[in-house]
Amino acid sequence: MGFSYLFIVSGLSKFELREKAICVMTAVINWDKIKSYKWEGKQGSILTIWLKKRFLGFPNRKILLIPASKKAVVEGILSEHLF
Repeated sequence: MGFSYLFIVSGLSKFELREKAICVMTAVINWDKIKSYKWEGKQGSILTIWLKKRFLGFPNRKILLIPASKKAVVEGILSEHLF
């Protein structure tokens, strides 16, 4: 697997899918730290990610808004890394 998908999702504001992690603004979420995810919202464009462990009492989930045009790409990459 290469970095070709980085160019596909590069239009996502402050959101990058990397070989080993999701980068969201200043946070890095490693694939091995993700427990599960779910698409929510009327358009199904809200991605909720649950993490395996809580860190110092912080919530164990991240909520991301994904443009509808990028949802299929993001779903494919997530399912490849997590299941």
